[in-house]
Amino acid sequence: MTSLQPEDVRKLLQHMERDTLSLYLDTDPTKPENQRRPEAFRIWARHELKKLPESMARVLTPKEQKNLEAQSEMLLKELELLKPQGRTFVFFSSPQWQLSAFYQARLHQNSLHFGAPHVAPLLWLMEEYARAAIVLLDHQQARFMTVHMGITEGIQEEFLYLDTADYPEYSLRATPIPSGEGAVYKKGSFGDVFARRVEEQVHRFWRDAAQRLEKFIQEEDPVLVLLAGEDKARSFVRGRLSPAARERVLEEGVSFAVGAPEREILLKAKPLLQEGERQREVRLVESLLQEVAAKGKADAGAGAVLNQLREGNVRLVAAAWPITREAIYVCQHCGAYFEESHEVCPLCGGEMTRRSFATALAREVHLKSAQLELVTGKAAERLQQPPYGRVAAQLRF
Repeated sequence: MTSLQPEDVRKLLQHMERDTLSLYLDTDPTKPENQRRPEAFRIWARHELKKLPESMARVLTPKEQKNLEAQSEMLLKELELLKPQGRTFVFFSSPQWQLSAFYQARLHQNSLHFGAPHVAPLLWLMEEYARAAIVLLDHQQARFMTVHMGITEGIQEEFLYLDTADYPEYSLRATPIPSGEGAVYKKGSFGDVFARRVEEQVHRFWRDAAQRLEKFIQEEDPVLVLLAGEDKARSFVRGRLSPAARERVLEEGVSFAVGAPEREILLKAKPLLQEGERQREVRLVESLLQEVAAKGKADAGAGAVLNQLREGNVRLVAAAWPITREAIYVCQHCGAYFEESHEVCPLCGGEMTRRSFATALAREVHLKSAQLELVTGKAAERLQQPPYGRVAAQLRF
């Protein structure tokens, strides 16, 4: 059961009917509560699925109630046969289709939702599953590893080697210099030439490694790149990257052998990549909030950001994770968003309806081809401060 593809996410975001079961389960097999039978996630899911139809009865039509009961029964049967293949199980079900996947990233919280597809936790899982790169260098080898943020599985790698076949053949013996009394041996001439040629070959190899890394970044699109290995090689390659590629390279490197075991590499690299991602998020949020304060190309607040998105003005949205705001109110006539409830739209007098803020945000980002960054740690703490409302946007204009 593989992860969901971008076209699956688009399908979920474009599904406007409020008829979808969205289930997220913490199936982490390393947790003690998931090592006994039945596992904790099964107990929780059974309980919530059995009471969901009754709790929704007041707001559903008889037909919708019947569909929900059928979907709940079907999912209960699916869960009986479910064999965990990851730390988080994701399931979406409408009367017309089903989507499910396991993720190695940890969500740490079970949730069940009925209505429009509840996509925000899925977007966070996919962001945690984003690609990162580890590049190990010395004077003979370059090792390129593609990993996923937050986990240590799913490694892909390739190697680049220095070709020594082109090395010139020199005798490293002392160089004979003729004299009147015969040959006098002067040390160092050919040896120095050989050393210079070797250095030239190594520098050429590092230039090739820098070009390959540039291409690697373009092809794999990693969020971050960790350069590790020999200090001299690391400095040489970093200095020959384009500014755009260099922005993705972490300042802090790690020195270990190119041929080190994968587990050793990942144990050292994982905390550096995670800390690098948190620092990147802090820089992004600080930049946005500075623009907000200067009344520049940024805006903040749930209603303001959604309205900027609706008008196509937004390039990027940064939202604190988890998204704790539950509701947003939207006019069914003009589409304007409001943070507070109104009987009629203050702008046009149209009918108002209540929507999930997380779903509205994800859908507007998708529809307007913007980028969504779900941030945690210090970046999330900054967005939580008044008056930012846990969300800010970088504007196009």
